[in-house]
Amino acid sequence: LKITLLCYISRLVLLVTCFAMSTSDELSGAEEASSTLSSTSTSEGEGSSKLRTPPTCKDRLLLGHRKIYIVVVSAGLAQASAAVCQTFVLGPLQGELWGKDMAQLGAWFGIVINIVAFLTGGSFGRLSDKIDRRVACCAFFVGSFLPAISLVVMGLTNRGLWVACASRILGAVVVAANVPMALLQDVSPFEHREVATGIFFALTNGLTVLLNGVPAVLITILKVVNIGAFEMLLFSLILAGLALVGLAMLGSVRTDPDRPSESRTHAEDPDRRGGCRAAFLDPLILIWKHSRLRPLCASAFLMSWAGTIIMCTSGQYYNDALGLLPYGLPSEFAMVSVLQTLPGQLLVIPGYWITGSLSKSKGSLFLLRILIPITALLMLPGIVMAFAPFMWILPVVVIALNYTGLPQVPLFRMIAGVAPPGRMGEALSAAGITMQAAGLVSNLMIALTSSRVQNIPMKSPLWVFYPLAAVLQFCAVLPLLGNPRHGHWGAAAGVVEDQVMATIYAAVFGLRWLRKSQERSPHLQEASSSTEASADETNAAEARV
Repeated sequence: LKITLLCYISRLVLLVTCFAMSTSDELSGAEEASSTLSSTSTSEGEGSSKLRTPPTCKDRLLLGHRKIYIVVVSAGLAQASAAVCQTFVLGPLQGELWGKDMAQLGAWFGIVINIVAFLTGGSFGRLSDKIDRRVACCAFFVGSFLPAISLVVMGLTNRGLWVACASRILGAVVVAANVPMALLQDVSPFEHREVATGIFFALTNGLTVLLNGVPAVLITILKVVNIGAFEMLLFSLILAGLALVGLAMLGSVRTDPDRPSESRTHAEDPDRRGGCRAAFLDPLILIWKHSRLRPLCASAFLMSWAGTIIMCTSGQYYNDALGLLPYGLPSEFAMVSVLQTLPGQLLVIPGYWITGSLSKSKGSLFLLRILIPITALLMLPGIVMAFAPFMWILPVVVIALNYTGLPQVPLFRMIAGVAPPGRMGEALSAAGITMQAAGLVSNLMIALTSSRVQNIPMKSPLWVFYPLAAVLQFCAVLPLLGNPRHGHWGAAAGVVEDQVMATIYAAVFGLRWLRKSQERSPHLQEASSSTEASADETNAAEARV
């Protein structure tokens, strides 16, 4: 098994090396081609048109957009920090101090976290639309760092464990808001948002593998180095500090409520009031009244329901299928824990980037409709573990299950695209609270039915949850069939007709707003002489529409 893990690590190094060499070759070739074209166009004179170069690897990876990578790396460091704390400190401490009550207590904490996130996620997403998005993202990161901070202050004791778990409930206030995704959409140009979303999922996964998965293999399995829990806790806090430094390096990113949206109908924008309604009901009202956001959130609910079922049952199911319960060795449990995380997280990285590229070229809506049925089929290989319980099959099953998360790339891109003006953070948090509601339903279902399923007289009976998850995943495509009740999906869907109409209406209403603002504002009437042509263009555009 150690030789197998070393082979996986060597293959990873070879893949990274080959990718870096090919990237450098393409970039050098692109630089030579661009220099040749620029010299040719200069010699032809000012009136000649420049040749359009094909997209290079630098363009496909958005290497010229520094802010995108700052946001992605900061989010990846924050995710890796939380994973390191859970893997090396919080998880082992729960097993040591809670013992057989670990699963039951963990389930109850998960239910409370889902409820808190459902009740408060919308209000925090609304707050992120009103303030500097970096401040909201900083609060989001701090919410994920609270367990590590609590353990450092209170110590690795029983009291410290309870305080850390309570801090997870406090951090759930911000966990459903998806603020890093909203910040990514703010700093990304419109034409590159699909690729940027794919890069976001790919690099955050890659950093988690590099900073959490690889140390887990070296420390837990291969035992190359001997590092204690407190040292790994300090390492988690260092990653947290680097994530906050990354946000500080980012330039000012304020949300602009007057910025034109990719999809807007005034009738669908509900009234926004203060008080309790603003905190709890407005995100739900936004989901219900917005004809484009409602089916997207329904699809997110079903996919999250299916994914949470698999996540809650996979660990016990794999151990049971491999015959490790109840007399397995600690090294065998550690091996299963590594194999059910590391291969999938590693090999899904190119899948996220390819999905982002295809979302840009084929359209987010088209790709989402294709990916959901395919990923539903990828949930069925989990049944194989019950009838062919071999250790080498486990990574194959895990890789297939990790690829079931690919529809999140076009889904979140469309949710950000159909959001009303100035409410993108609230729309993403609305999707987040629907996913938290799905997690709550899944946790309650597993808690109430898992013991009865385990009493079924068959080998590894938990495999029955995998066909159920596949059916739920497949049903997620049903809300996306057809068009919304009011109009079409908007420019974010990638449909050419919707993009053309969105551009025309944006130009028409922009010119109309300019004309009316000049008529009503005295200080703008002095500049009306320079904008008389705009009024004529407005009338002509309205006539054409």
